[in-house]
Amino acid sequence: MRTFKFLTTALFAMPGLMLAVNTNDFSLEHLASLHLPNCRLRVDDKGKPEAIVSNGGETLNLASATQQNSEPKKDVIGYWFTPSMDFLGRQKIKVATPEQAIGTIQLLHTMKDGPDFVKKKIYNARAFDGGWVVKADHDFKNYPGSVMEIPPFEILVNAQNDALSVRQRCYYYRGSAVVYTNTIATVYEREIKTNHGLNYPEALFKELDEAWKEEQAATKTEK
Repeated sequence: MRTFKFLTTALFAMPGLMLAVNTNDFSLEHLASLHLPNCRLRVDDKGKPEAIVSNGGETLNLASATQQNSEPKKDVIGYWFTPSMDFLGRQKIKVATPEQAIGTIQLLHTMKDGPDFVKKKIYNARAFDGGWVVKADHDFKNYPGSVMEIPPFEILVNAQNDALSVRQRCYYYRGSAVVYTNTIATVYEREIKTNHGLNYPEALFKELDEAWKEEQAATKTEK
């Protein structure tokens, strides 16, 4: 059993150049070297990656990562989590640019589904106050087929742009975390009280759509 420290070079410090040179490299080794420089890769006797180990000794087993299913947490409404998301959220990943936000979710997907899955997606990142929302759409042009839509991912960051949390939204919304969570909580409480939640999904989708329009309008006004 061997371990390798993820190495970074001057190339990795320049996002624009990094994307130009390594656009199609979605291997675990490459993505981890970019986004987890303070972790090391543990491989088995055949050289196959089997775990990611943090400086503090926390270990993410890669075999178990492929089997993880997203689950809600009692104290967080409107989001799904996995142990891999929680692991990434504890590593102080630098997320200051759209490229870094996208790369973090690509790393998550590579750990779960492999690099071929990532190759077939088109990623977009949008900043909001306190973090990023990342959408992964299927590339139907180059990979036609019937594929389920993936709800957006959210990365919360601190003032230094270090990731504090990585999570997945239960519902499609491209705006800020505050508006998303407040809308879900408000609609849920209202609909549960009025008709036991029978119209909750329809009401939520409508109000999330309205909230997004208001966010867009506010952004245009600020500009």
